[in-house]
Amino acid sequence: MRAWLANSDKVAGVIHGCGPLNKAFFAPPKAIDGLPKFTIDGIKVRLGLDPSVSSEELAGNLKVLSLAKQGLFEGSKIDTPILAMTTNADPIAPLDDLDAALARGTNVKRVVFAVPGHCMDHDVREAIASAWILDNLK
Repeated sequence: MRAWLANSDKVAGVIHGCGPLNKAFFAPPKAIDGLPKFTIDGIKVRLGLDPSVSSEELAGNLKVLSLAKQGLFEGSKIDTPILAMTTNADPIAPLDDLDAALARGTNVKRVVFAVPGHCMDHDVREAIASAWILDNLK
């Protein structure tokens, strides 16, 4: 999504699947404590933080990753095609975040699955993405 919002002129198209965009980066420390250690350690490394930093410190640092906070939900219209796939109640990537990002697009395909949790099965995503690529990126 970041490539589409910030550098759409450099890509032929984008497929976005279930990635956090805004609200997930404002999670309180208690929510961070409930995530798998492997996930949290990876985020700390990506942010250049020592793995020993507290959830409180991590929560403060996560905010910079919000695409909305970076101002990327605002701006001129984007003509580059995008396919966005998610579930109807994704706790990591809520629909209102997705809709706010996609509002900039003129060539948007939004697919929302009525399944619980974060993201749909890979097989389903890959089939839809493959068909979308054939239809949109010739």
